[in-house]
Amino acid sequence: SRAERGCIDCPTTGRFGILAGVVVALAVTAFLPYRALARTRAFGRFGARAERLKIIESQVEFQPKFKVLVSFYQVASTLGPVYGVRLHEDFTRWTDFIDAISFDLLGLTYPDACIGSMAERLLLAGLWPIASIMLGGAAIACYALAEWLLSGRADSLRREFVRATLRHLLYWAILVAYLVLPSVSRSIFKAKQCESFDINAFTGERRSYLVADLEVLCRSDDEMYRGLDAYFWAFFVLWPVLVPLVLLCLLLWIRRDVRALRVTRLSRACRFLWRDYNASCHYWELADLYRKLFLASLVLFIQTDDGSSKLLRLIVASVVSALFLTALALVKPFKRFDDFYLACTANLLLTCCFVLGTVVQI
Repeated sequence: SRAERGCIDCPTTGRFGILAGVVVALAVTAFLPYRALARTRAFGRFGARAERLKIIESQVEFQPKFKVLVSFYQVASTLGPVYGVRLHEDFTRWTDFIDAISFDLLGLTYPDACIGSMAERLLLAGLWPIASIMLGGAAIACYALAEWLLSGRADSLRREFVRATLRHLLYWAILVAYLVLPSVSRSIFKAKQCESFDINAFTGERRSYLVADLEVLCRSDDEMYRGLDAYFWAFFVLWPVLVPLVLLCLLLWIRRDVRALRVTRLSRACRFLWRDYNASCHYWELADLYRKLFLASLVLFIQTDDGSSKLLRLIVASVVSALFLTALALVKPFKRFDDFYLACTANLLLTCCFVLGTVVQI
């Protein structure tokens, strides 16, 4: 435990139940006021306040700023575990909140070593977002069913309720995938994240061990290491490959509607991906997603034998961040200039972090 500065006992399994209750309570707390405000917009004082909040949101546009900040912190939080940058405790003490914004649910609530074998950890890391999507989808479907049954015009509104429910389900799935994809991919890559150690000072012989489980030797002839390959490649295809590919297919499907400024059911359900950008740059969210994926997880393919003890990852990350910043400055994809300046500032800070990390490693 970093807080206790030593080893502590594993928490009880009841902590998962408490966590699930907290997550459900937060989701209900956020969802019900949203629906209540939507229904009371036309009723007196509450309706006036709801309209005022809607005007403020339209003027400020919180969504793009939220996405820029989340993207920055999701990549910045990998400086230690992925790039091996070790900062002084006095500096990292006030940056611990970054871990919460990484949306690594298991890592934040339950120590990896307490879950079980490395294979079980990979299963949990790859499946809990799917369970979250299914639980959220079930809640949305139950709410839509109750609203349909209580509407008094069940037969005439059935098709419209089904379409609205599917639209909300797709929006929820896109939101969850966007938030958890970097952290889930990084958890999957723990099956390949190794670090080498000197075992013979006279011959210079070194051995690489899995950072997440030091009992696993990073060699092709190690049975435990080979057993993790099936889990790794299955979840690698599912998350870093298929999820961005599905998002790309959605953006390609709606590209004509977005460029023509037509609002269809599908484009409205996918608005989280394109609403903040110019019509000609509606694909930019996917480019930013690939940038986060590469910097937070795919870079672990570099020097898998020596792990984070080398500088090559930091050098590659510095070059990629600088190139992306240049492309961002040239394309200017955002509709609002304040969002554009915020994104440029965040990417500039990331580039500086990687460059300074290289200096610290040297």
